[in-house]
Amino acid sequence: MLELHGDFGIKMRSLSFSLLAAIVVFSSCGKQIEEPKDHKVYVISRTSGQPLSNVEMHLNGQFHSYTPLDGTAQETDLLRTDSLYPVDPEFQYTLIAEVENATSLSTTYWATKVATQEDSLAIAYLKDLQNTVGLLPTVPYGNLVSTYDQALAAIAFILAGEMQSAERIFDYFSADTFAAECW
Repeated sequence: MLELHGDFGIKMRSLSFSLLAAIVVFSSCGKQIEEPKDHKVYVISRTSGQPLSNVEMHLNGQFHSYTPLDGTAQETDLLRTDSLYPVDPEFQYTLIAEVENATSLSTTYWATKVATQEDSLAIAYLKDLQNTVGLLPTVPYGNLVSTYDQALAAIAFILAGEMQSAERIFDYFSADTFAAECW
């Protein structure tokens, strides 16, 4: 056996122990192999709560399939790094739930319709029709109002995110003056 003396021998022995320790540490930190899982995606309409069919699904950026009537897309043996997600320029998809177990991964997306320019113009028109007490006339710029028309307008405002306009309608019906007029 080769024997090393002096400072050089001590440094070499110390270096060999350091290398051996590093090899042991790095080999014990071996990366666990990820097991493939079945991936299931649900696509649900945010406004109705119903599953959406015919939504285009992409797997790792490439077209995969369309959702059937039950609003689901499935793929087997995917890794965690793989992605299966809905794509449609008319909707915005928001991940609302992700449930994972040893063999599967289930994700749920809310689909919210993206407002078009026509939608924006319609809401602007309704806001223009809204009078000082918060109600909208049954006939444009008329004096007749109906509860049904107010309900439809409030729904349109809520879906468009115009909460203040919707609240003005509700405030009118919850005010004491409305209760006095009805009795």
